Amino acid sequence: MPDAKLMLILDEANSRALEVSLRHLGYQVVGRCANGAEALERIEALRPDLVLIQMRLEGSMDGIQVGSRISTKYDLPIIYVTDQSSQTTIRRSGGTGPFGYLIGPLEDKQILATIETARARHHMEKRVRLSEQWLNAILRGIGEGIVAVDQDGRVQFMNPTAELLSARKSETVLGRPLEEVVTFLSPNSEQRVSISQTLAGEQGQNIRTWFEASLVPAEGGQVPVEIFISPIGQEGSNAGLVLSFRDISERKFALREINRHAQHTDAMLKAAGQLNARLDVEAVLRTVCEICNKTLNTTATSAFLHDPARKALISSTLAANSQGMENIFDLQKFAGSFEIPMKFLENVLSPASPIVVIEDLQALDLPIPYLDKIKEMDVRSIVVSGMYEHETLMGVLVLQVHGSIRKFPTDELELFRGLTDQATNAMGNALLFEQVVASRERQQALTRRLVDVQENERRNLARELHDQIGQMLTGLQFSLSALLANADSDQKFKIADIQGLVSSLIAQTREISMNLRPSMLDDTGLILTLLWHFDRYTAQTNIKVNFQYHPLLHRRLQPEIETTIYRIVQEALTNVARYAKTSTVDVTLKLEEQFIFVDIRDQGEGFRLEHVDPAAHMGLSSMRERAYAVGGSMEVRSAPGEGTFIHVIIPLSGRVERRHNARQRFAR
Repeated sequence: MPDAKLMLILDEANSRALEVSLRHLGYQVVGRCANGAEALERIEALRPDLVLIQMRLEGSMDGIQVGSRISTKYDLPIIYVTDQSSQTTIRRSGGTGPFGYLIGPLEDKQILATIETARARHHMEKRVRLSEQWLNAILRGIGEGIVAVDQDGRVQFMNPTAELLSARKSETVLGRPLEEVVTFLSPNSEQRVSISQTLAGEQGQNIRTWFEASLVPAEGGQVPVEIFISPIGQEGSNAGLVLSFRDISERKFALREINRHAQHTDAMLKAAGQLNARLDVEAVLRTVCEICNKTLNTTATSAFLHDPARKALISSTLAANSQGMENIFDLQKFAGSFEIPMKFLENVLSPASPIVVIEDLQALDLPIPYLDKIKEMDVRSIVVSGMYEHETLMGVLVLQVHGSIRKFPTDELELFRGLTDQATNAMGNALLFEQVVASRERQQALTRRLVDVQENERRNLARELHDQIGQMLTGLQFSLSALLANADSDQKFKIADIQGLVSSLIAQTREISMNLRPSMLDDTGLILTLLWHFDRYTAQTNIKVNFQYHPLLHRRLQPEIETTIYRIVQEALTNVARYAKTSTVDVTLKLEEQFIFVDIRDQGEGFRLEHVDPAAHMGLSSMRERAYAVGGSMEVRSAPGEGTFIHVIIPLSGRVERRHNARQRFAR
């Protein structure tokens, strides 16, 4: 049953007749008026759901005028009641937005159908208006630019964000082609992006297109935007499109910052690896200067080191981004060395404030060393960073920018400071390494001198045994032979026993002499001496020596190298005879480039290296020290049941190789 409050604005006769039908149909009549002015006064208090108005009313206003005011002010559905249906009347009333007409004679079915249709239509239109209000509020309040375009490509709507981004007002662009209103450029090629071409192959498909571009506002410039395009219409039709775009400047900036910080972090890691691999002060400084140029994009970077004797920082290293810059910043232009007094730097740098930025050096008029000559080279901006160790200034790094003023952001200064700290640590390590190397070289020289003294003593003692004692024993043997000829039978037996003892003593003296220093090592060289030694070794121990060597090793080597190799092989074979319990041993001498490789391998019992007590077993330590004394190295590998392998590397030349080997040892 219908349930609605109705207001009747009709003359008395029509009002009574219609009220009867309305009540019969279940409607509630809340008021009746025959005068338009009275109806307008009462309608706000009555608040009806629907108004029925007669077109001809008493008073100065007719029904159409009253309906127009009610529709405009109160948003109520209106049905006109008339006894005529002329086109003129209907057209005139159509401007008031009527929801229906009741044309006499009236019937209940007509009345019910017209009223319910009007109510339903009003309810639907109200919902549509509310949805439109919601949508309009959302579109205007959203943070994205929204532009709606009809099927002809003309702008029908533009929200405030789109107005702000495009620098255009919606009232000036409505109805204009989209391409005239907003201009998008490809971020890569700077070519214009056509929205119509973007959708050319997508018409009739309900899909969303997305891409990035640069928006060109009316006032100029470019704004990076992210664009979404949504076609309007069902499949197979094209009613237009909705173009939404958002400003991604902050996101782009954030990504650039993330990438920049990632690059800085990567630069710090790479710098740490490169600097820690340098064990020379000059190499450390040169490397950090090159890293600063590359990472911070500066014209040149220079390093200064503290010279306590001169109480100044002395120019040490300069790295420029190009050969031309090397010429511009050539430190040879300065008389003597380029130095900065310590007092000057102590006034501008401190451990608490270790970095100073001068953005425009050309504008300065201060007592800075070499300022005039620096200005001549057109150095504009510099950054000075102190290299402090335990609050002591060891040196400075100086970034230089040539030709234009450069502002350094905070993160770049922090990166430069980090690189300075890494360079300080690496330089400290390099200085310590050089001290250790110098100490090891002194130790090496002492070891080499000790070995030389030992070998000379062995040589002299062997010569004394062979020449002096050997000759005396031989003379004694001749004397005994002479006595033997004139002796009686009892004396002959005694003299023969004495001759046997003397012969044994001569053999032992010769053996001791050969073990102390085989003279053939000095006379015939390393290879023949080793062959002789292997024969004696096999005869004494029953251990066979498998010997292989490079043919060029027949030539004579430096005496200290020949002695070192012979003594290492001799000691290794002695250890094999004592501990290995094997029947064979392999000895190999290889010659590659400027190095001799000595390999001694047995298949004996082996041992655990960690269980060897250096104090109790001096053989391995002596072998290693002999190798190190000539700039070589020795490696021992062994395990129980797997035998022992000794690998020795001996350089053919002198001091450079020893220093290189020392660097490798300490780097490990």
